[in-house]
Order: sequence, then C-alpha cells, then structure tokens
Amino acid sequence: MPDVSIIPARRCADLGGHLTLGEGPIWDDAAERLLWVDIAEGLLCQGALVGEHVEILGSRAFGESVGAVALAQDGGLVVAGARHLHLIDAQGQVTASVRLLRADQPSRLNDGICDPGGRFLVGTLALDGRRGGARVFQVDADLRVVELVSGLTLANGMGFSPDGTTWYLVDSVPGAIHAFEYDIATGTLGDRTTIWSSDGLIPDGLTVDAEGNLWVAFFGAGEVQCLTPSGEVVARVTVPAPNTTCPAFVGPSLDRLLITTAREQLTVDQLSEWPDSGELFLAEPGVRGLAVDRWS
Repeated sequence: MPDVSIIPARRCADLGGHLTLGEGPIWDDAAERLLWVDIAEGLLCQGALVGEHVEILGSRAFGESVGAVALAQDGGLVVAGARHLHLIDAQGQVTASVRLLRADQPSRLNDGICDPGGRFLVGTLALDGRRGGARVFQVDADLRVVELVSGLTLANGMGFSPDGTTWYLVDSVPGAIHAFEYDIATGTLGDRTTIWSSDGLIPDGLTVDAEGNLWVAFFGAGEVQCLTPSGEVVARVTVPAPNTTCPAFVGPSLDRLLITTAREQLTVDQLSEWPDSGELFLAEPGVRGLAVDRWS
C-alpha cells in the first residue's frame, strides 16, 4: 500500500454569494480563463486566475439546470442544459440545441466531457430516485446522438487517460468508478473494468493528471482523492467544505487543482460549521494536468 500524502486546499475566491451546486470546472488555455457551473441555479460562471486568487468575471443564466460546459475548437462552448445540448458560438449566441431527454422524463443532464476525437459525452441522473435508468450519450460534430452506456443510476465524473484509450466514468450511486477501453477513431467502447467501488463514500467529479492518475472529488467527505488507474489511493486533498464536487487542473502550467463545492444538502448547523461551503478552492498537487479536449 503506497504512502498517502495529505494536501490542504484553501479558499481562493470571494463569490459574494455561495454556489448552491458548483460543478464542472475547466481551464480555457487559449483565453486563460476558468469556467464552471452552478447546476442548481442554472449558471455558467467565468473567472480569471490572478496569482492564487480567482477573480470573478461574471455569469450567464440559462433558465434551466446546467450540468456541464466544454470548449469548442472555434472558440465557442458546448453547454449541457436540463435536457438539451446547447452549442454557443464565440460571440455567445446559441447556434443549435439538441434534445437528449424527453420533456416528460423525470431526468436531467449531468456531468460531461469532450473525448480526444472531438465528441461530447454527457451523463444523466433521475430526479425521482429511480435506480438503473441513467445513461451516457455521445454527440458528434454532425449532432448524431449515440447512447453509449445504460443501466447507471447517477452518471457523473468522466476523464480520459493521457493516451486517450481509456475512459473513466463515475456512477455515484451505488458508488463506483469504471474504466472502459475507448476507440478514439470511432468513439466505440471496449471492455469495462470497475477500478473502485464504494466503501461508503460518494464519488463525484474527476480529472486525470499527466501521469495517468485520477483525482476524484468525494461528495460529503470534504476531500479529493488521487487514485492510481488500479484504484489505489496515493494522495488526499483536504477541503474545508464537506460537499466537494469536482476538481480540475488550472493555470498556464496546469499545475494547480481548482475544486468546486456545494451548499446543497447541508443543514443550517452544517453550514454554520462549514461557512465556506459553496466556494472555490485551490491546492498544489505536485503534478500537472492535461489540457481539456475540445468539441470539433
């Protein structure tokens, strides 16, 4: 069993208000900006990393939940709304919306990521407590939609190995991290292996570093764990907010770890104990991350 290093995270922003359900941070290297979402409030947020502080640049309301955001090669964005995937050009205009879930389905879109081939992958979760009904959709540049995985309960964090041939997927309930063989050329899946399963923790968002290790936020635990591809814990990032949701490597050198958190599901007493819940945090992980893949 490897030695586990402990890395502290510190609050790095003054949001004015707190994120209800902060999620999905990404670093836009071309624009040198941070993007993240508040799922519950339907907000896409933008910030600048100034030294060790995140300066808030503004937010955009969508009038629906916003599960994830990804970068496009043309400078635009891909945004996962409640049931649609929205394509936004570099001027901020919505150019297309693709429906992935029917209006009468008690489900919404959740976390998402672009694959190395430029497709967008996005998971779903049930809003009525159903188990086994969550899926992951894949949408390509021609807006063709493929159901990639089914039989999940809460499809969540995703990431790719440095060579792009392994896709990691979190199913937060019952609590598992799966690794799939992934064909970059075709976007098809091969064998699936479960590299980690629940010991009472709830895995949420994740990111992968340049060495191939996974950094996984654990909702309710106040920490991000670094796991090897075989599921061994080698480091823990402690966060002074219990509902840690997602990490991302940020900064020009991709050497800092930004962590989103949430106030959702905390009692008044817990919020009093953890007043920085719903804020952004930074840590120094000692490794570099990978640049995010972009929508083609």
